[in-house]
Amino acid sequence: MSKLIDDKLCQYFHPKKVEEAFLRYKEAKHDVFTEEIRIPMGADGISSKTFEKELSRRCQFISKRVIHGTYLFYPFREVNIPKPSGQERVLAIATIRDVLVQKILYELLYEEVEKLFKATPKLDRVSCAYRKGKSASSAARLIHNYIQSGFHFSLDADIVKFFDVIAHDRLISIIQNLFGHETRVSTLLRRFIKTSGIPYRDEQNEPRVRASQSGLTQGFENKHHVLVAHGCPFPFLS
Repeated sequence: MSKLIDDKLCQYFHPKKVEEAFLRYKEAKHDVFTEEIRIPMGADGISSKTFEKELSRRCQFISKRVIHGTYLFYPFREVNIPKPSGQERVLAIATIRDVLVQKILYELLYEEVEKLFKATPKLDRVSCAYRKGKSASSAARLIHNYIQSGFHFSLDADIVKFFDVIAHDRLISIIQNLFGHETRVSTLLRRFIKTSGIPYRDEQNEPRVRASQSGLTQGFENKHHVLVAHGCPFPFLS
């Protein structure tokens, strides 16, 4: 798969493909009520309007760096979001260029990871999160079918702070086993996982970089395919 996955990477990260990804992202962030484009600004300070003014040049930059294996992710801008419990969760906001790389990576890897689900029919049937054509409604219908079949009890379970404690070394090892140790895809994913974060301000009211040693910060655009890879244990985590 090593050569094939990197060949696909070159196809997916053609400059025109990157431009198309931006236009889809912009459309997805269009507020139909206010007519505003609600694309958040990352830690590099580049707004969507500024990015779009030099769209061709910026997309060529992304394409060239990714294809040559020299692309580096910018630190995430971290924002504390209040929770109903009174606690806070940290939301990571990526730069626009990094969001595009994450989205294209997701599309590139989705088909390969989906094969792992298809190879395990029982898991394929009950896994409804972060997969195309499946949703919370799919899970509800599945539960309803079980009720109709005579089942009366269901177990609702959650892994507390799952994304906060994912071991990077283990996750990177899984990725390398899947996509090759020296591929550009594995290298790009490893850099993504290790990306640091910049909180708004520290105790002295100064910006500060937070090094990433474990876990994936809430808000990662590309967390979807990372979850798929980490949450499909039966074929390849044993």
